[in-house]
Amino acid sequence: MPILEQYVQVFAFTVAQAFTSAFTSMFFGILGAMGLWSLAKNKNALRILTAFAILPNTLPIIFVIFSFIKYLPMARGFWGIVAIHCFLNAGLVAIAVFQVFQSKMGALADVAWIASCSQVRFLKSVVLPYLKNDLTRIFFFVFALSFTSFAVPLMIGGSRGTTLEVLIYEKIRISADWSQACVMALMQLIFILGISFFVKRQVATQANYVSKSPLLSVDFGIFVLVLPTIFIGFCLMQSFFSQFEKWQMPNLSLVFGSLFIAIGSGLFNLFLLFVSARYRPNPKWRSFLLGLVSPSAVIIGFSLIWLFPGVGWASYIKLIFGLTLMHFPILYRMSWDAQVFALYQQIETAQTLSASPRQIFSRVIVPQVLKYAYNLSGLAALWSFSDFTLASVVAERDLTRAQLFSHLTESYRFEQAEALILPMMVGAIFCYLIFSGVGNVASRILMRTV
Repeated sequence: MPILEQYVQVFAFTVAQAFTSAFTSMFFGILGAMGLWSLAKNKNALRILTAFAILPNTLPIIFVIFSFIKYLPMARGFWGIVAIHCFLNAGLVAIAVFQVFQSKMGALADVAWIASCSQVRFLKSVVLPYLKNDLTRIFFFVFALSFTSFAVPLMIGGSRGTTLEVLIYEKIRISADWSQACVMALMQLIFILGISFFVKRQVATQANYVSKSPLLSVDFGIFVLVLPTIFIGFCLMQSFFSQFEKWQMPNLSLVFGSLFIAIGSGLFNLFLLFVSARYRPNPKWRSFLLGLVSPSAVIIGFSLIWLFPGVGWASYIKLIFGLTLMHFPILYRMSWDAQVFALYQQIETAQTLSASPRQIFSRVIVPQVLKYAYNLSGLAALWSFSDFTLASVVAERDLTRAQLFSHLTESYRFEQAEALILPMMVGAIFCYLIFSGVGNVASRILMRTV
């Protein structure tokens, strides 16, 4: 097949699956947001449902893919990719839309309810037109995530489910055609940067007004948010208990490699979080960071191989650096920006009292965000411990447990793969607990000295 025809075909497939993934995620996400709205008065139930909504996206992606391959083997190709993307992103969409509902729709919903407006008419005539800009931004963000997805198409797509990410990977690893891979990676990067202009997020302000209107409530939305977590949890527990007696001592070199990469990535992310808090970005740079989509594993891996061709220990360093580049934009957009932005009034007060930037950072910012920074870095370490996408591009051999797990899963050796679930879960949680524990201790010590 001529390269141009192949590229057009793969690009069209990538856009189609990204659009369908974003559309289905938006549909079920809006239903989930209405489920969250129905529990808005019960704070404890709302927190629990929010945790269920966010959990599939915070779990290592390899566990989600394994659950589908093992227990839903028919979910392959185009619709398999869309289904997993929907499972991963619907909860994120639900939380984002719910925050928009809280900040903009409470009073309008009450007025419409008093005027005896039906739910369908309110959604059609008020919600969708009024929130079209916010919903469009969320749609394009999910579209960008699905467009740059690598792990899901690689393991679920099959021969007819090749996306642009997978094609670049094949050009590098299989065909060794760097020229074509470079052109494709450059075009993809330009396309993603173009999308970033549509996903610049406005910081939502929480409204003090509490709505009593049921026009934005749908009880079925609760089921939509709970189902993915229950399904993934059931699959993992089923696999864990079925292979518990067959557990063997793991390969220590792979364990230490996973720990080294995870802790290194967590430390690098911690450093970048503090740097971004110390040198707070101006409004334009901040808007760019909020709209920045995490670079794809293939493009980062391609760049690292090209710039630093070394192997051995260099592969570990490249993985740490690459995973940091992948995870930092997510952490910053997830909640770090809002955490630091909440301190701006205190920072301005300190500046009027002639406090130096160093004093503001050490006495105002750090004591209040230290624990949170360590928790976010622990989350990055948890993801890094179970990541196989970047390693599959950069590493010349298996360096981590996640790589071995992915190879066993791809070759349908489920019994051997299931035996790795427990050590991988324990290792990932252990990495998170290291950072969380150090953050708790450091925060207590610092609060006593300030």
